[in-house]
Amino acid sequence: MIEIKTPILKETLKNHLNLKPKILSLIEKNKDGFLFKQDDLFNDNIHKLDWDKSTDFNRDWVKILQPHLKDVLETMVLKIGLTEVIFRNIWYQQYEYGGTHGWHTHGNNFTGVYYLNFDKDTHPKTEILNPIEPKNKISVEAEEGQVIAFPSYFIHRGARNLQKNSKTIVSFNIDVQNPVFEYIKD
Repeated sequence: MIEIKTPILKETLKNHLNLKPKILSLIEKNKDGFLFKQDDLFNDNIHKLDWDKSTDFNRDWVKILQPHLKDVLETMVLKIGLTEVIFRNIWYQQYEYGGTHGWHTHGNNFTGVYYLNFDKDTHPKTEILNPIEPKNKISVEAEEGQVIAFPSYFIHRGARNLQKNSKTIVSFNIDVQNPVFEYIKD
């Protein structure tokens, strides 16, 4: 194996305080489903989500958030020498008391989380298994309003919410491409 350091990208979404109430209000109005699955492989208890509509970019909350999210993601991936972000999926997940999303991976080349309604001191952090040492777990330090992005093959989870107040995240799968020309012109 050849080891290459791979960053977990993190940036604060501009306008988060203005966007949060609008997006949460639109999510609240939706009559979306839930996910409960517990077996040998899965431990999921997501109280509300719209994963089944994740490729529909015409949902009201997505039309509001996506341009802002694309701007911050393009800033983030520029730091690793890439210039284009293409959304493949976007959805929200809400976790009430006891909610969790077990260990899993995603498709496409990057995945990420926007912490829409999140208390960094009480809500559980996103956990990622170190891809070089999978028995070592990384807890991602993030705050409400921040966006993280990482390679989709990273095994990760949303640990159990043991707080009475809900946690709401927006997750997404993206492809990033088109290297910065100066990096490849030689």
